Amino acid sequence: MGDLQDYLVNLVKTMRLHESVKFRFEFIPEEERILHYAACDVAVFPSLYEPFGIVVLEAMSMERPVVVGAAGVSGMREIVVPCGEEQCGFHINPNNPADIAWGITSALESPEKRKWLGKNGRRRVLNEFTWDKVAEKLIALYEQIIKH
Repeated sequence: MGDLQDYLVNLVKTMRLHESVKFRFEFIPEEERILHYAACDVAVFPSLYEPFGIVVLEAMSMERPVVVGAAGVSGMREIVVPCGEEQCGFHINPNNPADIAWGITSALESPEKRKWLGKNGRRRVLNEFTWDKVAEKLIALYEQIIKH
């Protein structure tokens, strides 16, 4: 959370949202992190810089729609399909609070939409991002390089 940690904690207290908003500032082990993804309605990652974004894949693997920062250097932009039949989440400008809010409200539009986005995300993870798939793509890339 950085510089905004105290501000956000106080804002949640002031707005009496402590029953709905939970902060975890320490490292969370994988097993517990997966349970958090499974318990959420939408996973939001408004990162300003993210070379890859394994957290997005973890949330998608739990069939959760995702809202990701897609400005600047963002591997999450390549992971999350923001429109069409394979849509699994939304791209937002992480520097724009209104855009972040739009992404969240769009993902929460209806239970049916949430479920559809989540299923698409899990399917994408299984089709594109398992270790076997990554190894296949790497071997194909090496083969292509060797041919040239």
